[in-house]
This record gives sequence, structure tokens and C-alpha cells, in this order.
Amino acid sequence: MLYASELSGTGDAVAVIDPATGTVQARIQVGAEPGPLAMSDDGKYLYVGLTRDGAVRRVDLERGPLTFSSPLAPMTSTASGR
Repeated sequence: MLYASELSGTGDAVAVIDPATGTVQARIQVGAEPGPLAMSDDGKYLYVGLTRDGAVRRVDLERGPLTFSSPLAPMTSTASGR
């Protein structure tokens, strides 16, 4: 399967796509503005960066939707400009 971040007016999700047919098999609701995606080495989890929420969510691809969510600290600039 392929996974893609999907923004829509009805709910932001990750689309589960069958690469053989190119059709969306399912949509996993994850939260506001899903962006970067990363798969665990064993293929069991999909990590989803949520741009607006400033968080990372973990989706258990074998058992079902969200299993873990962690807020991220705001980014701050440490450059002094010198």
C-alpha cells in the first residue's frame, strides 16, 4: 500500500492507496493538516506530522487508527544575525 497526506473540507486524513489499481482503499482520519509521513522500519506504524496541530501522530497499520500522539515544542530561532 501507498500512503498520502490528504487535505479536504470534510476532514484531513491519510489516504491508503492500492498501487496496482491507483484507487483509494481507505482514509484514516488523523487531525489537522497532515503533512510529512514516515513508516517504521518494521512497517507496523505510520507517523504523521500534523502541521497545524504541531504534533506527530502514530497510526497502527495492523490494529487500527491512532495509537499515540505527541505535541512538538514550538520552533524558535537561535540565530543572532551576527
